[in-house]
Amino acid sequence: KECTRQRCLTRTDWPTLRDVKRAKVPACKNIWKHMMDHVHETHYNSLTREYHNIDETLGTLSNLPSGVSVKTLTYFVRQSQGYLNSITTELYCEVLGRERTPETCRACKDMGKESQDNIRKGSVDMIAYDHILVAATAKGGNRDWINTNHTERIAARNELANHHEALQTKNATKAGTMMRLPLVCPPTNELEELLNKSLAFEQKVIPKFYNTPLGKDAHTHQFWEMAIKNKAFCRVDTDRLFETVSSFEQVLEQRLAIDEWEPDKIEAY
Repeated sequence: KECTRQRCLTRTDWPTLRDVKRAKVPACKNIWKHMMDHVHETHYNSLTREYHNIDETLGTLSNLPSGVSVKTLTYFVRQSQGYLNSITTELYCEVLGRERTPETCRACKDMGKESQDNIRKGSVDMIAYDHILVAATAKGGNRDWINTNHTERIAARNELANHHEALQTKNATKAGTMMRLPLVCPPTNELEELLNKSLAFEQKVIPKFYNTPLGKDAHTHQFWEMAIKNKAFCRVDTDRLFETVSSFEQVLEQRLAIDEWEPDKIEAY
């Protein structure tokens, strides 16, 4: 999300068709291409080696002074345990301990429940809306439906998100944004590649946790829920979305009002 925020969601300039095809700034890279670029590497660091991940840094934390210990936080949301609803909450409530930081722990528990606005910013949903807008421009999608000289990209994206949400409310639709758009999703074998690399990393850095009920089994279950139920690794199929219409107004009024689409298109990386 941070990479996407820096690459495109805060950019006001519009990408060209070349930017889109090559997944270059200021275009929003589709999430699966971003993930698979990393999966196909033999390491767990950034592609440019800007940082060293925890599997490398843990080995440097030896010979620590007496009384100093190292604990590894996990990003798993364990709501069933009552208070571990964010990485910050885990730090103050479990690692430092509620007895040391009771007020901060309590505040983090309350802040852990993000509002819909907070979740939307920088999310997969906002990337989908950006893809829709860019595909409707002459500059980035070979369609002259949006005049980029007189349209502010960030404002237009937010307006599109608000419009789609309003349609959802009007139609009493409970499905999330990605479930109400035509999608292109990765095949099962590529999803398994990501899952296996993720499991291997967890086993490497937190082996004890990996062997608990919250480890491998929960990790696997949550992964497939993200992939299959929540469509977290899919991208919007703008070609299907724009079928049968000849203006962006028709997209807003007709195509985005559709709640159920045909089965997702499967496309390999």
